[in-house]
Amino acid sequence: MTDDTSDRYLLSGKKPFYEELKEMYDQQLYDFVIEKIMDLSVEEQNRTENMFIQALSYIAKGQYDDAKGILDSILHRDDLPEDSLSFIASKYREAGMPKDALRICQAGMIADARSVKIVFEMGMAYDDLGHPEIAILYLKRAYRINRICKIIDDRLLIEKMMSIYLKLNQFDNAGMISANQAILKDNPVHMLGMAKYSADQGNFTEALSYIEKASRLSSDRVLIINRAQFFLMNGQPDKAIHILDGLDTGGLDDDSITQMHIARSLAFGISNDHNMAFNELISAEKTAKRAPVIHLIKSLILFCADHRELAERELRKAFGILNGFFSVENVTRGIHSDKFDRDMGLAFFCMDLGYCHQAVKISQKALLKEPDNIFHHYIIAESSLKAGEHALARIELDFLSYAINGDVPFKMALAKRYEKSDYPERALIIYADLIDEKPDFKDARLAYGALLLELKQYQKSHDILMAGLYYHPESFSVLLAIGWACCYLQDIDGLDTVLQQLMNGDLSGHYAVAHLNGWRAYLKNDLSGSEKFLKVALDLSPGEPEICYHLGVALYAAGKKEQAVNLFDQALLFDAQRKAYSKDVARMIEK
Repeated sequence: MTDDTSDRYLLSGKKPFYEELKEMYDQQLYDFVIEKIMDLSVEEQNRTENMFIQALSYIAKGQYDDAKGILDSILHRDDLPEDSLSFIASKYREAGMPKDALRICQAGMIADARSVKIVFEMGMAYDDLGHPEIAILYLKRAYRINRICKIIDDRLLIEKMMSIYLKLNQFDNAGMISANQAILKDNPVHMLGMAKYSADQGNFTEALSYIEKASRLSSDRVLIINRAQFFLMNGQPDKAIHILDGLDTGGLDDDSITQMHIARSLAFGISNDHNMAFNELISAEKTAKRAPVIHLIKSLILFCADHRELAERELRKAFGILNGFFSVENVTRGIHSDKFDRDMGLAFFCMDLGYCHQAVKISQKALLKEPDNIFHHYIIAESSLKAGEHALARIELDFLSYAINGDVPFKMALAKRYEKSDYPERALIIYADLIDEKPDFKDARLAYGALLLELKQYQKSHDILMAGLYYHPESFSVLLAIGWACCYLQDIDGLDTVLQQLMNGDLSGHYAVAHLNGWRAYLKNDLSGSEKFLKVALDLSPGEPEICYHLGVALYAAGKKEQAVNLFDQALLFDAQRKAYSKDVARMIEK
């Protein structure tokens, strides 16, 4: 179609201008669409639908920065077409720009938190950003919505959820979703999920059967590595070595290559071929980004060779990565230098790969022989926490607390784990001891203050945090925490003092400062100011659940109830916000 023909068609009056632009866009006449919009009056150019199709045209041409400039102008308008937003977000993701996709999705979430495409794209953007633990919350939400509206293929949603569960090493959830979805019966991702779930439960015959089925459906060589890992966990190191012999690593990512070498090293170590085991570890280190298990296996080999000093150095590397939870002396109590410690190697190996139930079983069996072995008590505590079995974790943490006369890093790590195991009372005691012992320990003071806030002990939290200013008078994190304590106490004068210091600092443009300013405005009944600041905060940190909740409260008070409810839906996807605010939200909506 020539420009002349296009002009006559657009000026013919047969259809609304926007409808004709859409037809031109569908015919891939992107330059034409952009040019015609630029010829309009300023008022017409600024109409949301015209700006939107102009942004779409720039995206189609690969001019993402030009599109971003337009989208920034309209993301907070009330007349956004959510369906088109999800399409644009997907294009930004495909272009490797997930942060921009997240911002676009957030605008869509405010408009309609039940738009399955927006919720899905939000989850996928988080996954692309390396936050699978958040991605799965949105994908589960999308799946629940989709069961009613059937807009997205269920198979796609389930497969994405399965992939993320496997990425998170949540094999129980992967197994549960697989077992309940007949549509995935011939899908290799489903087979892998069932295989890993079965292996974690100790059913290796079933695990190997699923892996073999997956291998018939997919040529992915990672499945061979998984199979070797199962043989290793099942006490068959020779088979693990055999199937990995000569494996072509061309095209495999670094993590898969690292895992192959680690599996071979542990298998050789258990088979008492220490030279081969050590060589495999050297190969693993070339591709490893972060693998404490490498240092642990290396230390076990060095202990066998009676190189105690070198072995202890490797242990320090292994447990240094684990936040200094032990001193070397505590770990080495259970290591014997006459042979490779199979149980220690396998237990750590299983925990590292996420097979937490297997790690617990191996360590519990080892403790029958050595009840006071610190290492295995640690494995059970850590693996139980990861598996969500908090009661067992607390028992083991109590043992470690009693058995180890720990230093400051140990106590801090212990307190964090008590918090995670739903035992805040014990964590509070440790935090209090830590700041008594080391008053300038900022991380302990912040953790103590945050936990007190969570437990609604606002005045005590405020006092603990204020004392920290003596040691850290310009600390952004301490000032911010004090600001929130002032909010909960409704101490506006104190809050203003804190905000003045924050606004004069290097991080005045940080989303957290805008968030605090927004809540201050709400407390002073400045609803328009609150909305303005909180939208800025959410634009800087899209998806932040606490900001979603506070913006929802402000919008609800301003009578914008539909948007508020959408934000509440988003905030309550997260456990912490659901626990803290679900009753308040219910009361607001009932009124």
